[in-house]
Parts: sequence; C-alpha cells; structure tokens
Amino acid sequence: SEAAAPYEVNGMFFAIESLNDSTERAEFDLDHVLISPPYAQREGEPYQIGRIMEFLPAASIPSTSTAPGRVRIAYFLRPRDINSRFTSNHHLVIATMSSEIVDASHIRQKIVVRHKDTILDLEKYRTRENSFYFHQVRDSRSQMA
Repeated sequence: SEAAAPYEVNGMFFAIESLNDSTERAEFDLDHVLISPPYAQREGEPYQIGRIMEFLPAASIPSTSTAPGRVRIAYFLRPRDINSRFTSNHHLVIATMSSEIVDASHIRQKIVVRHKDTILDLEKYRTRENSFYFHQVRDSRSQMA
C-alpha cells in the first residue's frame, strides 16, 4: 500500500497508510490519543483514551482541504467508568465498540495502547508513562465480549 502525507493535528503528526481508494487508517501505535474538550467544557473529568479511526474535514473547511478538522474516535473506558470499584492499576483500560466524531483540537497527546497478549513484560510496560493495555472489549449491547 502507498503511504499518504501525514496529518498534523495540534503539532502532532499522524502517519496515514492508504489501504485502498476509500479506506484509510492510522498506523499502529500512532493512532491512540488522549482526548479532552477545553478545560471549561470538561468539568474536571479526566482525559478520555481513544483510537483515531478516521480523519474528517471540519464543516467549515472546503472538502478539497487535507487539514483534518474532526476525527472519529473509538473509545477505551477505565474500569471505574463501568463500575464503582476502585482499581490501583491505572494502565488497564477496556476497549469499546462505540465511537464518536469530535473536534480534532480535542486531541491532547499521543499515547500507546496495546492488547495484553502483545506485551512481553507487563510489569515493565506498566512503568512507562502514557502506556495503557486492554484484554477485554465491551459492546454496548452486552456486558463484555
């Protein structure tokens, strides 16, 4: 597949690999981000963890522009988002089947999210800053998949 020009969002570059004429996806490890609206709008909530699924133009930008104004994000949840039990493992997240389109300016930084089975040394991985892992997928129609 042929590589396309990278997207720049808030000073971060996202490499895009063209899979075919109609589908694009961000490369592995470069597409996981922390998402948050401006502080005044988020009411003290922590940043959300997401995977960029698609870059979209802003409604006010002509469709010929390559600048992404919005992104489709697939969210990861923290265990506390699902139940009220406390967990001391802040690196564990749960993948979801839900996605949402948000303004690209809500992207705060790149992070790494991996499936637990792809991590060779989990204890060492958990010491890395901005590194998360998952081993479950939550579907809104059921409890866990």
